[in-house]
Amino acid sequence: MSLGQSIKQAIITGALNKRAKAKIKNGELFDVKKYENIKLPANAPDSWNNSNYFFWTNFKSKETFYFRQGLRGGKDSNEVWFVYSDGKGNTYTAADEFFKKDQKISTSAICNDPERKLTFTFSGAMYKVSKKGDVCKAERSKKPVNVDMKATFTGIGKIFEFTYDLAPKTLARALSKEKDLRKTQKEFSDNQQIHYEQSGTVSGKIKIDNKETTFTDYPSFRDRSFGKREWDFMNRYVWNVILLENGEFIHTSLIRYPMLHELQAGFLFIDNKYTSLYKCISMDKLPITGSTPKFFENKVQYIDGRKRTIKSNLEFVITFPFANNSFIVNEGVCEYDVNGVRGRGISEFGFNGDKSKWDY
Repeated sequence: MSLGQSIKQAIITGALNKRAKAKIKNGELFDVKKYENIKLPANAPDSWNNSNYFFWTNFKSKETFYFRQGLRGGKDSNEVWFVYSDGKGNTYTAADEFFKKDQKISTSAICNDPERKLTFTFSGAMYKVSKKGDVCKAERSKKPVNVDMKATFTGIGKIFEFTYDLAPKTLARALSKEKDLRKTQKEFSDNQQIHYEQSGTVSGKIKIDNKETTFTDYPSFRDRSFGKREWDFMNRYVWNVILLENGEFIHTSLIRYPMLHELQAGFLFIDNKYTSLYKCISMDKLPITGSTPKFFENKVQYIDGRKRTIKSNLEFVITFPFANNSFIVNEGVCEYDVNGVRGRGISEFGFNGDKSKWDY
């Protein structure tokens, strides 16, 4: 980092710290209760999103689930992901991923106790997937199975809300690299949304064609977002969320916007406390394939000085297109090694449909 950028980063960090202290002094704290069950306003535009995401897994059997319900504003279709892998070589994905406003959606998600209990369900058809390499695709030429799933998430510790809890120094590091800081801050602010995550456990049951299986206290995390999300506004991004066998919970994300070359964000949850990510590998050093890479290594440094070396090993990936293929999300399930500790989680690589934007 050049001397000029170091000075610029220090000035921005000071300004962000001052703003954060003023919010605390004025009592402007994040109220999770407000957003757990919030609904989109009737006049919300198509670009608005109200999303609940859950991942849960069994370390021993590798049985794995992930679920997403993305409710959209305006006339835009609601979005559904539900994927189940039984750890024995059978993986299923929801037959219907988009629901028009006049269609009954196959999912539900409701908070029973803020930051503590959430119940979510899926009821609908699923296709078994076929696997070519690491990529799984629904076998839509074959008969789907009927699936009912009901689960309860129980939170561990508090949430991490990215606007309020990410260290100002981390954001300042990204902003200090931009030439037109005023324009960057305005566009970043205009596209900001409520976004928080939390680890926990999930218990419930799944029934596939009348064969019922239960799962109890599977390690889990959830991701909650509310507000503006235009998929094709982003150039590309990386989202890695990891549950470790020792109880640690890790998030690293890298996002490339038209006005912000690279935003790095994340946290380490350890001893029931969060420490914010300071810096990690650059997107420029990751393979750009249009999908989730089989392997990659990420060296992460946190604000408190802790360091983690994250190694991923992809098990399978399913692709989800958005906005008429103008943005593609590759949702990968991975085994992880973090400083010698085993983990499981998600490795999500998203790409704009316009490949010319990937290298900005």
